[in-house]
Amino acid sequence: RRAVLVICENIASLEKIAATIRQKFQSNRNCNIYTYDRAYKKFEKSELNPGDIIIATNIAGRGTDLTMDKLLKANGGLHVILSYIPGNLRVQQQVFGRTARGGKRGTGVYIVYDLRKLMLMPDITIDFLLQKRDDKEKERLQDIVSKSFPKIKTENNLFDEFNLFKEEIKSNIQESIQKSDHMNEMTQIFPFINRIFRYDELDFNANFLEIQLNSLQNHWALWLNEMDEKLTQVYLTRSESILEEFSKFK
Repeated sequence: RRAVLVICENIASLEKIAATIRQKFQSNRNCNIYTYDRAYKKFEKSELNPGDIIIATNIAGRGTDLTMDKLLKANGGLHVILSYIPGNLRVQQQVFGRTARGGKRGTGVYIVYDLRKLMLMPDITIDFLLQKRDDKEKERLQDIVSKSFPKIKTENNLFDEFNLFKEEIKSNIQESIQKSDHMNEMTQIFPFINRIFRYDELDFNANFLEIQLNSLQNHWALWLNEMDEKLTQVYLTRSESILEEFSKFK
């Protein structure tokens, strides 16, 4: 009476589940079984009917619009079975949201195989697994806030400081060039320079400035690479020590 979408964690689990389902339903003429294991693989049916069983990975099935015929809609629509605990609530909602896309009717349920239920934790439940998942995700997000954010903030401060330093260097070079008559002296001593290279004073100064700034940029990139480990540990050491290192760099 219904159509079923089984969402698997990966291709390996899909193949195992698909083999079991085919074995159980191969003699049922009312069931049509389809596998959808690649993101680039086009879904075989344009419309779902009662008795259709689709087995897919979450990545492969993402974004696929599963339309239903009138009888399937009348019978309750698509039934989604999620065979694993997703890494976060967003993926869970995305999967079960397939049942009600566009206001359609549908249902969803977890059917998860966990070896611990057979051996160590016979009372394990889906709610327990979901709580463990949420706790782990909470720890991950807290880790980002406590460790990654200080690094990002420090890197942004360093970038701002470097840009100021770069502008200072640029200004000093330009000021030095304006005060220098080095190029005029060179062309007077070696008049063939202009004839061979067609350099005027403006060209020479612009190229000289560009070379110096590019060199500074390269030194900055190398310095950042050297500081990567310290930046990663900045949540422990605080940013002041990194800024002191940048002062040495300058």
